[in-house]
Amino acid sequence: MSTAFFSLDIIFVVVEIAFTIYLHTHVDQNYPGMIDFLQIVWHIILVLLACLLVIRLLDLGIIVKRRGLTRSLIERYDIAWPIRTPSRHSKTKNEELSGVSILLGGWKPHFPGEARWIIHSRGLFSITLIFALLLYAVSNVVIEPLQENGAILTRERRAGSLMKFLRYQHEHEITSSPASTIVVARRPPFGALSSTSSRYNLSDSVTVEPLWRKIDGFISQSPCIVQEPSTQRLSDTNLPVADTVSLSCVPSQNPYPSHNLTPDRKSQLSYQIILTDLLVTVNFTRLGISIDKQEYTTLDSVQVYLGLTDRVDDAVRKSAPTTLVPGVNLIGMVQVVMRREFVSPSLSTFGIFGSYRTYYTADMVHVWPDPRPLKSNPSQNSPEIGTLRIAFQNDFSDWKIIEDYRDKSVLSGFASIGGLWAFIAGVFTAMYGTSILKTLFGFKPLSFIGLAHWFQRNSLRDACTAEYPLLQQDLQTPLLERGLLSFFYDHLLDVGFLAPSKKETAYATEDHELL
Repeated sequence: MSTAFFSLDIIFVVVEIAFTIYLHTHVDQNYPGMIDFLQIVWHIILVLLACLLVIRLLDLGIIVKRRGLTRSLIERYDIAWPIRTPSRHSKTKNEELSGVSILLGGWKPHFPGEARWIIHSRGLFSITLIFALLLYAVSNVVIEPLQENGAILTRERRAGSLMKFLRYQHEHEITSSPASTIVVARRPPFGALSSTSSRYNLSDSVTVEPLWRKIDGFISQSPCIVQEPSTQRLSDTNLPVADTVSLSCVPSQNPYPSHNLTPDRKSQLSYQIILTDLLVTVNFTRLGISIDKQEYTTLDSVQVYLGLTDRVDDAVRKSAPTTLVPGVNLIGMVQVVMRREFVSPSLSTFGIFGSYRTYYTADMVHVWPDPRPLKSNPSQNSPEIGTLRIAFQNDFSDWKIIEDYRDKSVLSGFASIGGLWAFIAGVFTAMYGTSILKTLFGFKPLSFIGLAHWFQRNSLRDACTAEYPLLQQDLQTPLLERGLLSFFYDHLLDVGFLAPSKKETAYATEDHELL
């Protein structure tokens, strides 16, 4: 039992040292998203320390049980004190397993006549491979998956025509189509300080007008709905990030009469219903911004986001804004993009819980000065007014889909460990003719039982002895009569479960002494 505790202790210490070195050399604590990563790592270190404490307490209990309370408190004791293990075919009845052999393995000749340099090189090489594999496992199973949890990777895919998909979604009344357009106006909370809070002036200063084309004299679209203003905050601080106001533009399902319309006309109307022009107007005077004296443009401006979703966070976090300043009239061409992100990035770390949430965003691909306000509405050519006309690009190219993915996960880490282990085990076996586990821990290549049979070892031994009466005789072959079968027992086959238990051996010894 002490051997197992000592081995676990060494493993936990190595993992803690690896975590500490990695945190101080590779992790930038100021990098966005690293806060959750560092919290998880420190929790893992605390769990490892708790496991070490439990192991120390259990080992202390074993020491007190074996040596007594008085001797345990007074006499000097080493955790890796020599442990006696029986040897069936050795000249000495017992072999000592020291703390060094527990950590580095027993460096012994596997075959009679092996040179000392082969024994030493085999031991050093096996230790180097085991520790390299352990560090590789910590990096690929724990550190790298957690690091990707703080900085999610994305990849781009391509699909068929976007326009055909949008029309199909709209004609079949599928609500997942990006028919709901949301415009978000956002500005720093401390910009343009005035007697009235800009948080409450923002909703009065921003208007969004859908520019529906009147075809055949029919138009029945509702105006964009202004949602309640809000103040966005970062998840890890109480400081306000920006004041926002969002306006949702949802077209009616069938604003035009469908009778007496040709298929081409229906297609044209369907396209306009889904993707219409929007005119965003910002009155900077109502925000308390002085037009004659603009001291800091960054604070005296408004960022406009466009999203094809009902969630403000999706539009703000996943799309780039267009900045409006007083007296500027712009027109921007927009491309629709599908976004697929993990529902739970933390669960996706394991590599088997990668469920996605799908929504739509809009990328502003082109922005030019807009000459139309000069002709259509002269009041928009005022120095305190800024406008942005948003138009969806008539794009028949492949549809761009951006989705989250995992390059490193716990499951892929175990898979890479398996491949590395198979490679180094093959190289080691080719060089020394034996396995790494047999070199370090004495595990033989072939075993007849597994962990599931541990609790019925005695019954299995009795059943095998009854089925094969000469098994015990073969195992106890005298030294001068040992042959190929004994050679297999010593180096290839693990038949330890057939040996009698310690209690049975003790009882047999007592009976022999009584006789």
